[in-house]
Amino acid sequence: MPQPVHYSQPIHLDFSSDAILGRPALAPYVAAISMHWNEIDARIAVFIAALLGTEGATVINIFLALKGDAPRRALVDSVTEQKLDNTHLTWFARDPEENR
Repeated sequence: MPQPVHYSQPIHLDFSSDAILGRPALAPYVAAISMHWNEIDARIAVFIAALLGTEGATVINIFLALKGDAPRRALVDSVTEQKLDNTHLTWFARDPEENR
């Protein structure tokens, strides 16, 4: 049963490969999350390439070369603002309340 986290003491977090190997029941979940995240990235890259209507392979390579979520989000925001009309653009709003 999970226990509450007590912030009165420092919390040691270990994200090394040894930590994963030491918890074999956790390993399949880590692999599944990684696989799903890669699939999400690939689909976003294809979507951006389709919106731009240019050389798909080049656009996909540029998107996947960006490191971190902030640059990728900035690219998606920029492309959607330029290519989508206001009706469709609301689906890409940062605030989910704007989509209602």
